[in-house]
Amino acid sequence: AVHHNSGKTYAILMACVAFALGGDHPAVRCWLTDNGLPTDLVPDGPGAVIMVAQTGATSIALHRKPIMALLPTVGVQTWNTNTPAEARIEITVPGYSRPGVIWFKSCDAGHRKFKGSEARFAAITEEPEGDEGRLILDELMRGASSVGGRVVLDMTPQNGMTWVYDELHQARRYDCQVVELDTTHNTLVPDYDGVQRWLSSLTDDQRQVRQYGQFVDRKGVI
Repeated sequence: AVHHNSGKTYAILMACVAFALGGDHPAVRCWLTDNGLPTDLVPDGPGAVIMVAQTGATSIALHRKPIMALLPTVGVQTWNTNTPAEARIEITVPGYSRPGVIWFKSCDAGHRKFKGSEARFAAITEEPEGDEGRLILDELMRGASSVGGRVVLDMTPQNGMTWVYDELHQARRYDCQVVELDTTHNTLVPDYDGVQRWLSSLTDDQRQVRQYGQFVDRKGVI
């Protein structure tokens, strides 16, 4: 459970590109070294990655445009990246006949759109809600397990004690690891003082959610 303005989504986007290109790609090797990450974190060779937004529109804004900005200007093919429909990017990787592939999906399309998918890395931005959200996570876990992959959920827990809290945060289903980030540690936001002022205007409960990524019981809270 991680949260607002902490830099979590941008870190996930960089990981997405790295897992698509492969650990032996020169740019990925530099990225791992520069960030002090294990050199064997990313499997060698290009692979498939899935990025999941809540809607097709938010997929364009939060995932597709920022990822395109991280990619080289040549050797990239795109499908449907400017429409809310499911989209994908294929990236030519030197030394390999197969491309790296990034799929863009959304929760509002329903869990059936995830059936049959396999990915070495999958990420969901913001909490997948209700039974449908749980089924989407199940499908991603199935697809990742078949290729030795991993699934990441980056979110601000604004909905209270939901199934994500019960099954992932508390029960640690799938051997889930929880990372909580403090928004104030991200000094690279464009207006750090503005973020500080905004946080100071929040109630205690709101600040627990927004600054520290804590789950808070929303019953009775307006």
